[in-house]
Formats: sequence, structure tokens, C-alpha cells
Amino acid sequence: MGSAGQWVTGQVQAYVKSSTINAAGALEQTATAKATIEAAVLAGSVAIAAGGVGVSVSGAGVIVINSINTDIKAFIEEGEISVGRVALTADDDSWINAIAGAASVAATFAAKGGAVSVGAALAANFIDNDVAAYIANAAGIETKNEASR
Repeated sequence: MGSAGQWVTGQVQAYVKSSTINAAGALEQTATAKATIEAAVLAGSVAIAAGGVGVSVSGAGVIVINSINTDIKAFIEEGEISVGRVALTADDDSWINAIAGAASVAATFAAKGGAVSVGAALAANFIDNDVAAYIANAAGIETKNEASR
């Protein structure tokens, strides 16, 4: 039996909080998560029986569980902002690549007997990220219509 698990948790934040900003140029904030998990788990089993009466039993199993859970936020909270323009971006480029494999072989070389072989593989992958770009509770946001550069 083989098993593996990886868990990635965290925060990626770009923010202005409880601040005053007065600028002619642009206010740009970007939060990008690029969490990755790569996993490979393999298991194998062989059973052989011989003689007058023989029974062989073989089993192999694999379980792989991976999880990514990240808060990705670009935000402005509780501020006075006067800028040429505002751009908030939150991106998630997270991914999981998991390989799970199990092989089982059973053989009987007997006058009377039997062989049983079982192989099972299970992979479960979860990406549960909270991605947001927002402005909240800001007393004033003023843009001066600056042309993009």
C-alpha cells in the first residue's frame, strides 16, 4: 500500500489599507498565486505459489490526496485615494499534476490451487482558492482620467 498527500495553504495579497494616496500617476496592484503540486505514487505486489496444493494472493493499493487553498486578493480598504487611474488584479495560476498507479500479479504453479490478485489506485485533487479584487469602505476614490501608458 502506498500513500502520499500534499497541502499548500497561504495568502497572496497586494493592498492599501487605511492610507491616503495623492498621485498623478496610476495605482496598480496585482496579486498572483502560482501554487503547484506534482506527485507520483506507485505500488506493486507479486505472489507465487507452487507445490501439490497452492494458493497465492496478491494486493496493491495507492492513495494520493493533494490540496491547494490560498487567499489571493488585491484590494483597497478604508482610504482616501486620488490618482490618475486605479487597476486591481487578482490571478490564480495554481495547478496539480498527480499520478497514482498500482499493479498486482498472483500466480499458482500447483496441481490444485488458485490465485487472486487485486490492484487499486485513487487520486483526489482539490483547488479551493479565494480570488478577489475589490475596493471596500473607502471614503473617497478619485481618478483623474489619466490616459494609459
